[in-house]
Amino acid sequence: EVVGSGQVSNIESLDPFAREYQLKAPEAETMYVRGVVLPPAKRKWDHPLDLSIGLSAGYLIPNPDIGERFVTSRQSLLIETPVRGNFRLMTGISYQEVTYKLDDVDDNNFERVTLLKYPDFGTFSSSPDEITVDNTMLQVPIYFRYYKPLNRSWSVFAGGGPTIDILLKQKFDYSFLDIRNEQLVTFSEGWESDEVEVSLGTLSGNVGIEHFFSRRLSGQIELNYQHGLSKIGVENRSFNSFGVSGGIFYKLNDPRNR
Repeated sequence: EVVGSGQVSNIESLDPFAREYQLKAPEAETMYVRGVVLPPAKRKWDHPLDLSIGLSAGYLIPNPDIGERFVTSRQSLLIETPVRGNFRLMTGISYQEVTYKLDDVDDNNFERVTLLKYPDFGTFSSSPDEITVDNTMLQVPIYFRYYKPLNRSWSVFAGGGPTIDILLKQKFDYSFLDIRNEQLVTFSEGWESDEVEVSLGTLSGNVGIEHFFSRRLSGQIELNYQHGLSKIGVENRSFNSFGVSGGIFYKLNDPRNR
C-alpha cells in the first residue's frame, strides 16, 4: 500500500515463488509505504554466481543403420547459472555408456570397407555373426537455455549448444557361428582399446519442463536431440541420438535474498 502520489508495480521474477516491487515517486516528494516486507540479508554461504546443481539420468535412442541395435545410458552432474533475464548457462559432466550391435553381419550386407575398420576383422577366416561395441565416454555439455514461467510451480524451457566428448575406452566382441563335427558351435573373439580421445562431439537441442517443489528444489524432464559432429573410435563413426532424461536441481542461494 502506498500513501502519496507514488506508483507500485509488480515485477516478474525468475523465482516463481518470489514477488518483487518497484516503487516510483515524484522527485522531492515524500512517500510512505506500508505492507512491503524487506528480504533478509544475504547469508555468508550464498554463492555469488547464483548456482544450481543437479543430478540427471536418462537413456539415449541413437539413429541406427540397418542391422544395428543400441543400448545406451547417461548419468550427469550439472551446474546451471543465470546469464541474463530468463536465459541460463548449463554445463557439467556426463558419464555415458554407448553399446551397439551389428546383427547378422553377412545377411545385412554391411560394406566390406566399413567392416575392415573394426580391429582384427580382416584376420578372421570367416565373418562374425554379430559385432558388439561398448563405448565408455564422458561428455561436457555447454547449453544455453531460455526458461518461461507458466505459474508459481511450473516452467518450460528450450535451448541447446555443443558438447565436448571424451572417449575413455572401447571394447569389441565378435561372435561366430560355426559347424564342427556336424554340430553348430558358437565362440567369440575380443579386442579392447584404452586410448583416450577428445573431440567436439555433438550439437544438441533440448526442450522440457521444470517443476518447483520449493524455492530451492526443482525437478526437470527433458527431451534431447544430439547430432554427431565428429567421428570417434577405432571404427571412425559418429552418433546421432534422441534422449529422454529427468533430474533434480537445488539452488545454492535462497531466491528471496536476490
